[in-house]
Amino acid sequence: MFFCTYQRGGAQEDEYAFSGAIDADSFSALFSGLDWREEHEKWRRNTSGSEPTVSVVNREKKSLLWVSCLPDSADVFLLGLVRTLPRRFGRILPLSTRTKKKK
Repeated sequence: MFFCTYQRGGAQEDEYAFSGAIDADSFSALFSGLDWREEHEKWRRNTSGSEPTVSVVNREKKSLLWVSCLPDSADVFLLGLVRTLPRRFGRILPLSTRTKKKK
């Protein structure tokens, strides 16, 4: 089972129109049933809020898939995939310590 959130165009970051458990068929129905053009227009009128975005979290695999409209077009979508990678060698060093050279 997956967990889904949906933000309308122009909504604040913590404001969701839908939030709850979802399966693949329900996600497909939600995604294709959205009026992306209308939501994109709402965002254009209130650019301080979120672009219309649907996110799905797979807690078991610790991954997140999100789909959003691009700011300049309601016909083009931006896809994002975020996942947790296993640690290697016990810990992950901050970027600043990985790039410093010893004198």
